[in-house]
Amino acid sequence: MRTGVTVSFLPTALAERVMSLPWPQETALRTLLTGADTLRHRPPRNLPFAVVNNYGPTECTVVATSGTIDPEERPNGVPPIGRPIDNLRVYIVDEKLRRVPDGRPGELLIGGRGVGRGYLNGSRANR
Repeated sequence: MRTGVTVSFLPTALAERVMSLPWPQETALRTLLTGADTLRHRPPRNLPFAVVNNYGPTECTVVATSGTIDPEERPNGVPPIGRPIDNLRVYIVDEKLRRVPDGRPGELLIGGRGVGRGYLNGSRANR
């Protein structure tokens, strides 16, 4: 039996290049995880494996949010960063730290066990 890599994690810049390659429909790869930078391109519709976008800013331990990218959903839009992983909470807030309605722009506020030590109250503690 022939075996191959079924799950791979690549930095975002490399993952975007790999997604743009011509892929045969029969491949061992089933899931491509990416992270470390902003994913700017959705996977092509005919990609034979799932793409999982992991997002984690510096103050978090590696990954804060994760989600499988649906190439059919908003094909021309920026890929979403997914949902919070276990033990984290994520909010989109305005400049006064009030939650903004869904779909509105704002700042990402992350709380929970995955936030690194020293980030209590974020940058506001230093003002």
